[in-house]
Amino acid sequence: MTAVISKGNKKFNFILLSLGVTTSQISLILLGLTDSIMIGRDSSAGLAASTWVSSIYNLGMLFGMGMIIPIAVQIGRTKSEKEQERIRVGYYRLVILLTVMISLFLAIFIKVNSLVGTDKIVLAEAQKYAMGLIPGILPWITFYLIRNILLCYQKIRLTVLLSVAAVFINIVLNYIFIYGFGSFTGMGAFGGALATSMTNFIIIAIALWVLRKNRMVVPTLKIIFKGPDPYTKATWSLGLPTGLMFFSESLIFAVGNTLLSGIGTEAVVAFGIAVSWLNLSYMFPVAMSQVLTEPLSKYYTEKNKKNFKALSKYSLSIVLFYNILWILLILIFKNKLINIIVGDNLTAGIDILAERFLYLIVAIMFVYNFIVVLSGIMRGFGDVKTPLIMMFVMYWVIGVGGTIVLTRFTGAYGVPLGMLLGFGLTLIGIWNTYKNKMRGEFSE
Repeated sequence: MTAVISKGNKKFNFILLSLGVTTSQISLILLGLTDSIMIGRDSSAGLAASTWVSSIYNLGMLFGMGMIIPIAVQIGRTKSEKEQERIRVGYYRLVILLTVMISLFLAIFIKVNSLVGTDKIVLAEAQKYAMGLIPGILPWITFYLIRNILLCYQKIRLTVLLSVAAVFINIVLNYIFIYGFGSFTGMGAFGGALATSMTNFIIIAIALWVLRKNRMVVPTLKIIFKGPDPYTKATWSLGLPTGLMFFSESLIFAVGNTLLSGIGTEAVVAFGIAVSWLNLSYMFPVAMSQVLTEPLSKYYTEKNKKNFKALSKYSLSIVLFYNILWILLILIFKNKLINIIVGDNLTAGIDILAERFLYLIVAIMFVYNFIVVLSGIMRGFGDVKTPLIMMFVMYWVIGVGGTIVLTRFTGAYGVPLGMLLGFGLTLIGIWNTYKNKMRGEFSE
């Protein structure tokens, strides 16, 4: 795929493709959001548990996403269909390994936290919720791989339609499994997790059935398990930094939820409300960063500084406008956004905390969305290590460390303040690196 920004129709195609990818990603995020809304109306403890477990679950899934995204780079480097097939088959093997890794990560993290000691009611709900999510990991990662393979060939209609359909399927299943239907008794938060896993199985089953004859996308099981994978080293050298980078972006949220669980259930619920809208807001920047990488890589290889710079500036301008719209939305409709999540379970304490968290989330959102797009631009330079190093230092050391320290002095507010500190320093670092590369990487 290419995006020559000197022509208006190419700009439109770039935005249209980004919106298509965004629709898929927002639909996936809406699965979690509908879970929060429907579980929140069942019980506050269930909402606190699902929010906490989801933050850990998302850590693993984001690592998996980061490992899979570089398939576009590898397929783009070769024109041989046979080699492209070997690359795709290698990623299907990777999906199996990632499923095992993410399942173990989620189970171990929940077990470790049970030994530390948190709210016993929330912990019991969290353990059940995690068990309900684990069966849905394999179908979700497989669907994500298929989506990225199709994106390499600019075919996104099927995955967009299925992603949207998943939201409605999940709502119906949530209603049945959370609240009950007829003689069937609802299972609360655990039912919401089971509904999500069932939705993932339904969607991947439809995708595999539609694509059953398309061996370019869906290889046979015999081919998947046949012979060695010659691209394993390249897959991990590209995927591991990207996966760790995605992991780093979400790690601070998981740490924040863990710290808040020791402060109180209301703090966890209020923070979950704010983060739910943050997660929804950054889907378009994430999509745009994926669409950016391939054309920018092409311009970089051609030493076409003019188009590289123009496309970069164009994408950053779009993010600025997008950020302003989201900030206005949150500031104007903050009370409604809070009520959408918790409904009748809203308490005065949750309301106050959630509103204040939303004010801080606005600032985090503004910084975070720029980081996401700049990371996509850095991948255009072929640089996946610099963003990883910066995020490791700024997120894991300064951000997480600052969050722990600030929580001691400011209570629950230390969590978003620590995040803002880490994200702010990361943005400064990546921006300076981007400017330096623009000055030094292109030969006139």
